[in-house]
Amino acid sequence: MNLMVSYNWLREYLPGLKASPEEVAQKLSLHAFSVERWWRTDEGLENIVIGKIVKIEKHPNADKLRVVMVEVGDVPLFATKKGNVPIVCGGTNLFEGQLVAVALPGAKVRWHGEGEQVEMKITEIRGVKSEGMICAANEIGLEALTLHPLPRGEGEGGGKREILDLTWTKAKPGTPLAKALGLDDTVMEIEITTNRPDAMGMIGLAREVGAILGVKFQIPSTKFQTNPKSQIQKSLEVKVEVPKLCPRYMAVVMEGVKVGPSPWWLKRRLIASGVRPINNIVDITNYVLLEWGQPCHAFDAAKLQHTNNTRNGDEQTRTEIVVRMGKKGEKILALDGNTYDLDENILVIADANPSSSAKQHYGAGRPVAIAGIMGGEETGVHADTMRIVYEIANFDPVTVRRGEHQLGLSSDSSARFNKGLPTQLPEFAAARLAELTKQVAGGEVVQVVDRKPSLGLRPSSPLGRGQGEGNKVKVSPQDISRMIGVEIPATQMKKYLTGLGFKVAGSANKWSVTFPYWREIEAGGLADIAEEVARMYGYHNLPSVLPAGAPPDEPPNIQFAQERMIKEILRGAGLTELYTYSFISADEILRAGLKVENAVALQNPLSSEITHMRPWLGISMLLSIKKNEEAGKMLKFFELSSEYHPRMGELPEERQKLIVSCAGREERDGQHFFGLKGIAEHLAYVLGLSDFSFEKIAKSEKTPWASRYHPGRVLLCKAGRDILGVVGELHPSLLKAYGIEQRVAFLEWEAKVLLPLIGSGRVYRAPLSYPPVKRDIAFVAPKTVEYATLVAAIQQIDPLLHKVELFDLYEGKGVPEGSRSVAFHLSYVSPERTLTAQEAERVHEKLVKMLKDKFGAKIRN
Repeated sequence: MNLMVSYNWLREYLPGLKASPEEVAQKLSLHAFSVERWWRTDEGLENIVIGKIVKIEKHPNADKLRVVMVEVGDVPLFATKKGNVPIVCGGTNLFEGQLVAVALPGAKVRWHGEGEQVEMKITEIRGVKSEGMICAANEIGLEALTLHPLPRGEGEGGGKREILDLTWTKAKPGTPLAKALGLDDTVMEIEITTNRPDAMGMIGLAREVGAILGVKFQIPSTKFQTNPKSQIQKSLEVKVEVPKLCPRYMAVVMEGVKVGPSPWWLKRRLIASGVRPINNIVDITNYVLLEWGQPCHAFDAAKLQHTNNTRNGDEQTRTEIVVRMGKKGEKILALDGNTYDLDENILVIADANPSSSAKQHYGAGRPVAIAGIMGGEETGVHADTMRIVYEIANFDPVTVRRGEHQLGLSSDSSARFNKGLPTQLPEFAAARLAELTKQVAGGEVVQVVDRKPSLGLRPSSPLGRGQGEGNKVKVSPQDISRMIGVEIPATQMKKYLTGLGFKVAGSANKWSVTFPYWREIEAGGLADIAEEVARMYGYHNLPSVLPAGAPPDEPPNIQFAQERMIKEILRGAGLTELYTYSFISADEILRAGLKVENAVALQNPLSSEITHMRPWLGISMLLSIKKNEEAGKMLKFFELSSEYHPRMGELPEERQKLIVSCAGREERDGQHFFGLKGIAEHLAYVLGLSDFSFEKIAKSEKTPWASRYHPGRVLLCKAGRDILGVVGELHPSLLKAYGIEQRVAFLEWEAKVLLPLIGSGRVYRAPLSYPPVKRDIAFVAPKTVEYATLVAAIQQIDPLLHKVELFDLYEGKGVPEGSRSVAFHLSYVSPERTLTAQEAERVHEKLVKMLKDKFGAKIRN
């Protein structure tokens, strides 16, 4: 998670900080978190200053223009001697004594906020010299001052083309505009690691910087006061139905607030942090989120109220918040404008006001927020809100994360909740919310509710200060130094740890180190303590030392090497390797024609789409083919991965399998099948498989592949007597189930059979010492004679027949119907001497006789 951090804001918690932004960024990157980049917020505001309008006169040569004398203070003078410069301006909202933004020569602006930037120069406009420009907000990139109107006196009259009124700044003429607006700042983009949710706020980051640089860290003081008379009313009730998923829920009720735009200082900090200002109440919740790292939400209290009749017939108005699981059929319109369907897996905040989607659930109010993720639109704060309820809670990270995935919805709040936050944090954030609200929007706190269901019910009361602590670890300085590999003085270690908020007690050799509450989610062992000391010492300061002794002599993993070789062969043949998930749904198992009860079920599936381990790798392959089928290209994939099969009373069996697929539109019949048959032969040859062959599968034969493959287009692949698997076209009914229209062929081999056979056919043969006698033979044979049978018979005719190579197949004119012409190159050779032509001819005649007698072949001239 990346945070945008204002250097000026950071310094509020570190009053003694003298280091420059660049130094802070460098130290943070070395000792804590990577600073990706940083930039100045006053870029583009050079040579723009605060000016005070002294005099306004009509332009002598233009009705819509005026000549304005502006005091610009102690800046280099141009054509005047008293610090006043003449400027021709067309703004209609000017008045004497007004403070405005003046672009002096050298400044860069956009005319009327459009086009490229132009550099200001002294010029004449209709015969009158103009030595600068009085700017509108959009001409100098300060639209935020007008897009979100400021309180009275701050930027009034700042319409789209009107002059920016800065009288509210009370700045001295000549003050650089960036300084007057607090924009003389540096913003750093910092990557916060997942294991450090405590640093996902300004307080946590300032604590880190203070510890690294040795600067005293100061938390902003907050005073929390409630109105005792209003507190007695106890108008708000909070119920937590799922205490394990909501270990703490705080609600702060405030009355008399006035919703409106935020002051510039608050907007400025939100904008620097990448957050869009909305209104003062919402902005305060975002400010506290950025400051403390604790998500907050504001409800309009009036919209949480529900009126019902008592037993006496009187009307009773009550405000109630219930933390519960959602119910099937419920919906919520969230603040992002989208409506989300809820169910029993989603944690929600509900009120007592029944909605149409909640009427079917007796006693269930409507959902008003998705807990930890986003609030609802119906109960949000609007311009007429006068009474608010702040929610400051702690939610289970796993439940929040599951809700994010299920709804496809995330937010800055959920990004923090799903990392895990300490239960002590809400009370600090609540006090800060109340203080800022009183400062910015007025009002007073009338009720505080603090529910800690996991620790018992705490009655509604004003806040106290929680002093919770995390894990305690018994360590010694020697153990820490031994783990780091560097001798660090114990006093230095203690200084590092206490600076980070750890408590260190005990003797010189035995320490009891207590983790601070904001680090309570960490395991809390010696390694964690050593890590804190090492990073504060600086990993870059650790000496580079070669490990002692010789490295372990471990034998190479033959299986991994074999798998890598298979993948390289297939990639070299032009196939694309797939990496697919091992998890699938029950529906996919059924679609493949398999039984769900024969698959391994997950005990805690993340969603309904991944409930089982795949029993057949082909399911993943078919899903990939279907996903890519629309590309209209030839698809050639392979995957060497695992299938999972249950075993009674034992862990599931994990079987490795190789599947090579060929799919897409065929240019000729059987293209996919014969293409994979060729890949099988190539793979067998390169891997050195012994006696590789194909064999027909009888239609009556019961095999694991019978229901998956086309009965007439599938072959067994064998290496000697070992069955590797099959190559063939998938059954049309299986393809139809997956909505695949084109033919698909698979090469499906068992890895546990294939891997031990690699290299089994590699036998050294000495090169030929004598020249071969070559002959060609062409003959016509019935089509019913299979090629493999024919070649096997030829190769067994005589030991002198060294090589048989097919070079022609022909069917057509001149060949009887039902027959085909076959032609081979033959090589005859003897390992002992040079054969004579007569010796070779005798073997050749023997071969011709065998072909005629055994296959009814007719020799062609």
